[in-house]
Amino acid sequence: MLKKLIKKEVHYHFSKSGGHGGQNINKRKTKAELYFNVKDSSFLSSEQKDLIVEKAGHRLHHHEHILIFTCQEERYQKANKIKVTEHFKQFMHEILDQKGERVFTDIPVQKREERLQDKKKHSDKKYRRRRHHLQGED
Repeated sequence: MLKKLIKKEVHYHFSKSGGHGGQNINKRKTKAELYFNVKDSSFLSSEQKDLIVEKAGHRLHHHEHILIFTCQEERYQKANKIKVTEHFKQFMHEILDQKGERVFTDIPVQKREERLQDKKKHSDKKYRRRRHHLQGED
């Protein structure tokens, strides 16, 4: 689903970036920006959209609900595009693949009894190792 979403609903924009690259910075558009319109997405349910808007923080343009990721770490446009796409994928996986909270259940009676028996055996073993037990002072 994420591949289709990226292919159909994610848009890229490239601009000049600062950082490494020497004179290449002044003439090449290497900074990659990824734009994803959360509100108009056809791949996400309304619950998923609400969750993304809630968790996006500074990455979300609040008025239009557009998620924005940027990358200018690399010298080449393609490398920055790959990195920004990976950041987006990781963010979406973290948000959408959350597991529910664990529901605690009672420990079965048989398991509880086994644990108590093991504790009793261990206690007896420790008791038999004591000095007063070996000397017959029981």
